[in-house]
Amino acid sequence: MSLFWLIFLFSAAESLSVSYFPTTRTPPPPHEVAGLAFDSTSRKIYIYGGRSEIKHIDMWEFDLATQTWSEIQPATPLNPGARSDAFITILEDARQLVLFGGDAEGGPVSDIWVFDLDSETVIFNQWRSIDTKGKAPPRGYYRAVCKYSKGEKQYIAVYGGIGRRSKLKTLHM
Repeated sequence: MSLFWLIFLFSAAESLSVSYFPTTRTPPPPHEVAGLAFDSTSRKIYIYGGRSEIKHIDMWEFDLATQTWSEIQPATPLNPGARSDAFITILEDARQLVLFGGDAEGGPVSDIWVFDLDSETVIFNQWRSIDTKGKAPPRGYYRAVCKYSKGEKQYIAVYGGIGRRSKLKTLHM
């Protein structure tokens, strides 16, 4: 079975062009509610986690220039763990992928992890956990999350979701 990925190209929000990109090399196995982010500098799409019959712990990149898939193998066993519904985004200036929250093996989480994208040396190709300042959002998943900028700094806004015992209705920035 051949897999194709759907790419949406927007032009000034007036039109939508939809294209299927054939892939070379083996694409990742099917993933539901995986984290997905686009790196405009390298023109690559990154996928982390998700689920099928199990929650996934893998990370993949799709290179738009070569239309090839590659699985990314971190240099150390330290990682965010298997999870679905995590939010990921790219901080282009820092050349980092940021992962937030999701539904992990033990239930909903609200942790933050960073992965350096431009590591020339394999030893630096690893995940690291980030401590938050202030009150972190409660553990949850199925959240609305976005990245935004204010001046030179980039932030993440988190709204709602489902927590351990109830639906969440708070906005954290």
